[in-house]
Amino acid sequence: MSEDFKHVGEDFEVPDGRPKVTGEARYVDDYQFNNLLHAKTVKSPYAHARVVNIDTSAAEAMDAVKAVATYEDAPEPGLGQPVLAEEPMVYGYPVAAVAADNEYAAAAAVEAIEVEYEVLDQVTDPIETLKPGSPNARPEGNVPTGEAGGESAEGQGGASNQVGTVKLDSAEFTDEDGNDLVMPRNIPDEAWNLKWSWGDVSEGFEKATEIVENTVKAQPIPTNPLEPRSTVIDWGADGRVKAWVSSQSMSLTHTGLAGMLGISPANLTIINNFTGGGFGSKGTSYPQMGVPALLSKQVNRPVKIRGSRKEEFHWGNGRATMILRSKIGVDDDGKIVAMDLESI
Repeated sequence: MSEDFKHVGEDFEVPDGRPKVTGEARYVDDYQFNNLLHAKTVKSPYAHARVVNIDTSAAEAMDAVKAVATYEDAPEPGLGQPVLAEEPMVYGYPVAAVAADNEYAAAAAVEAIEVEYEVLDQVTDPIETLKPGSPNARPEGNVPTGEAGGESAEGQGGASNQVGTVKLDSAEFTDEDGNDLVMPRNIPDEAWNLKWSWGDVSEGFEKATEIVENTVKAQPIPTNPLEPRSTVIDWGADGRVKAWVSSQSMSLTHTGLAGMLGISPANLTIINNFTGGGFGSKGTSYPQMGVPALLSKQVNRPVKIRGSRKEEFHWGNGRATMILRSKIGVDDDGKIVAMDLESI
C-alpha cells in the first residue's frame, strides 16, 4: 500500500529536528559579537500616561553607559507603534532606553532615569469606548479606519495613521427590556476596519430552516513562548542596518521594522535562522525590536536587548479580548447555508 502514497508509510526526518536536538540551531542569544552593548528600557508604570519630564543625566554620567535614547530620538510612527513613546498607551511600554557594557550596568542606568508622568484615562474595553462621552483608546480616536493595518506589510511599513472616532447612541447598548448587551445592537460600517464576504448571505438565510444566534466573549491570551524576544541591531556608519531577530514572518518583520525606524527596507537586512516559539505573536515587528537600533545608531556598535520572562508578558502581541456575535443558518440536513459574524 505504501507504494500508492508519497509520505504515508515512509520514514523521513524533520528538516530542523537534528540541529535542534544537537544544539547546532542558532537563536538570537547564540550569536557572538565584538564590542556588543546591552540595552534595557524604562517602562511606563501606567496603562495610559503622557511623559511630562524626563531626566537622563544620572544615567549618562555612568562610565558603563554608552548611549541613551528617549521618545524624542524615535522616528514618528506610521500606523504601527512608536519605538519609544511620549504617550504610552499600555502598561510597560518603553519611554526611554540605555545601552551599556553589560546588562547589570544597563539595569542600574534605567533605574537612575527620572520620569514624571501625567496619568490619563485608560481604555481596557473596546465596547466601553463606543459609548457616548467615553474616552478613546488612542489620541487620534477609538477606531482604526485603515484596512487591517496591524496585520499587513503595508500597515506595518509606516503608512500614515488612519484612526477615527465612532460613538454610538446609548440605546444601542440595551435590549428592548432595558438589559445591558454584551455587544451593541447596530454598529455602523465605518467602525469596521476589516471585512470579508463570500456569496449572498441574505439569500442563504432565506434557504435556512433553522437560524441560531449567539454572542460570546473570549478572554485575552498571553503567548510567552519558550524563547523570550531578543534582538541584536548593528547600525553601520554607512546607514545600513543588520538585525538578528526572533520572528515568525520575515517579510512582515522586515517591512515593519524598516517603517518603525524610518529607513528604506533596502537598507535593512533581517537574519533569523531559528525561532523559539511565538504562537503567532512574533508575526510582526514590535517596539522593543527597534530599541537597540536607536542606541546602535548613536555609537555604531551592535546592541542587544533580551527580554526577561516577566517582560515577555507585556512585550508580546498576545491575542486580545474578542467579542463575537454570530448568526448561522442551516438547512434540513444540518448543512450551514449562511453565516454572519461580527467581531470586536
